[in-house]
Amino acid sequence: MATTATNNNAATVSAAASAPSDSKADGSNANDSLTDAYQHMQGAVNSVKEAASTLTASSSAAAKDAYAQGKVKACDASKQTDSWIKERPYTSMGLAFAAGVLVTGLLRK
Repeated sequence: MATTATNNNAATVSAAASAPSDSKADGSNANDSLTDAYQHMQGAVNSVKEAASTLTASSSAAAKDAYAQGKVKACDASKQTDSWIKERPYTSMGLAFAAGVLVTGLLRK
């Protein structure tokens, strides 16, 4: 048994002696791993930035198109309203009077 204990102690001592050199190798591996992780993270950040930029550009273009379409529709509605008022002036005045009475009645209560 004494021999076994001596062998175990020798193994422990040799493992401890080799541990610092292993930890240096593990340290450089850890640094390499951290550097790789950082580079992957930077790549992901750049990808997200590009996607956000593309989305912003496409959203801006879609908003401009919707604004232009809305402006055209509003102009068309205005022209139709003008022509209807010119064709029916007394009806237009009656409707305006009725709307005024209705709004006044609702605001008084």
